Amino acid sequence: IKAHTFEHTSYNVVAIRPGTGSKRAVIGAHLDAAPFGQGASDNASGTAMLLEMARLLKDKFPEWTFEFAAFDAEEYCIGYFPVGSKSYVDLHSDRKWEFFLNFDSIAIAFSHPSLHVGRREMLKEFTTGCRLLPMTLGGDDRSFNEIGIPTLWYCCDATVFKDFHTPCDTIATLDIPRFKFIAEDALQLLEALCN
Repeated sequence: IKAHTFEHTSYNVVAIRPGTGSKRAVIGAHLDAAPFGQGASDNASGTAMLLEMARLLKDKFPEWTFEFAAFDAEEYCIGYFPVGSKSYVDLHSDRKWEFFLNFDSIAIAFSHPSLHVGRREMLKEFTTGCRLLPMTLGGDDRSFNEIGIPTLWYCCDATVFKDFHTPCDTIATLDIPRFKFIAEDALQLLEALCN
């Protein structure tokens, strides 16, 4: 991926767990951080959850192919699309993805765990313990929405304490128990979507 903001080359990191059937989905997070921030919440928290999902799904839903994608250059998008996920979607436009599950800024302290959903009418019924919100096209979900893929984005909507994209986005400001909550909620969501 060639970034246009400054001279820089970045890479998506992808691991694929092949399935026995034709169903496939992308589970993703962006691995870059905004300038001058440490990026603990945005988005080391999402990248950590992506790795945990890969571990938890290793032997689950064997008929599904899961693409675990750590996208780069989400924070450095020029125009409308994040560079990393847009590049990935363009390179693999022949794949028939059922949905894109995204983890971005999932553990901000003093916030509400939320799930933004796009194209919900194309998904099976599911329940969540998060605040259910419409899609905002706030990150990597844009690239998948553009080609008609349903998107689900776990995040934390902070109304008062907004530390992302600042030097305050450190591990000290994370709500660590939130990781367990999001992991359990995401597994419940996947049970509904993949069975």
